[in-house]
Amino acid sequence: DPRSASSTALLNEPLPSVAPPPHQTAPRPMAIPHGHYVSMPVMLWSLLLLELIYFTAKALHAYCCGLRDVWIRMCATKMGKMQLWLYSMTHGVALGVVAYMLWDIIGNVKISRIEIEVLFVAHAAWVGVHLSFIGPPKWPLFKGLCHPDVVALVLLSICAWDLARWGCLLLSGLFVLFGVKRNFECRRVIFEGKEWTPELYKAAEAEIWPETETREKAFEDKECPGAGA
Repeated sequence: DPRSASSTALLNEPLPSVAPPPHQTAPRPMAIPHGHYVSMPVMLWSLLLLELIYFTAKALHAYCCGLRDVWIRMCATKMGKMQLWLYSMTHGVALGVVAYMLWDIIGNVKISRIEIEVLFVAHAAWVGVHLSFIGPPKWPLFKGLCHPDVVALVLLSICAWDLARWGCLLLSGLFVLFGVKRNFECRRVIFEGKEWTPELYKAAEAEIWPETETREKAFEDKECPGAGA
C-alpha cells in the first residue's frame, strides 16, 4: 500500500533537533576544565590589573630596599638583622613571581585553571600570614581587616570563586583559618597570655617606635655618654 509505505518512511525519519530554551541550557562547570583558557570578566581583569601594579611596587621595594632603621631597633644581633633583610628579599621574590604571572594573564585577557588557583592559594596564604600577627580588634572597624591583602582576597573571591575547584577553595580557607589559630598562639607566646587590648599592642609598638622625647634623649645619650654622670 503506498500510504503505508509513506507512513513507514515518515516514522523512520529522524526527528529534527530543537535547541532548548535559554533557561534550560546546561550550567557551566564549577571550575575551568584542565588545559582550557577562558575569557576573563571585565571586573576580574580590572582587579588583576590593579594587583599587578600593587605587587610590582611591593616586590621592588621588598627586594631592593636597604637595611631599615626599624630592623636595627628590633634586633640586638647582626645575624638577626641579616635574617630580617633576608626575609624581606624572599617576600619580594614571591611578590615578583605573582606579578610576572599577572602580566601574562592580563596580556592574554584569558586565564587557565592553574593560574586562578595559584592566585587563590597565594592570596589566602598571605592573608593567613597577616591574620597571624594582626593587632587587637578596634571598634567600630577591625583595623587590620582593611589591609590590601585581605581586600584583594575578598574581591578575588567575589569575581572568580566559580573558576577554581572546590579543593582549591578549601585549601585557601584552611590557610586563613591557620592564620587565626596562629594569632592566638602569638598572643600566648609573645604577649604571655595577657589581655589582648589596643593598649598592650601600642606598648609593644612603642618598643621600636619610641616617643620623640625618648628618641631625642637616646640620641643625646649616644652622642654624650657622660652627660648624665
